[in-house]
Amino acid sequence: MGKPIFRLEKALEELISSLGIKKRVEGYKIMSLWSEVVGERIGKNAQPKEVRNGILFVATASSTWAEELTFLKSNLREQLNKRAGKRILKD
Repeated sequence: MGKPIFRLEKALEELISSLGIKKRVEGYKIMSLWSEVVGERIGKNAQPKEVRNGILFVATASSTWAEELTFLKSNLREQLNKRAGKRILKD
């Protein structure tokens, strides 16, 4: 009889869930995707700080950048969720 096959991904998901840190790990995943999704120009002027209750909090270099991100919010949220492979961000 051979060894049972298990997937490391599934084992890690179960461990993260059992430790009660699933939301925190999802938030870190979103933040790690930020630069890739937003590109160099936005990435130099806006950095993700935390994800709390499905909301991504971002620090910007100026109020002008904060306003720019307001206009891009829906698209950025959609792209970040898509790259994460699930709907993590709700706003």
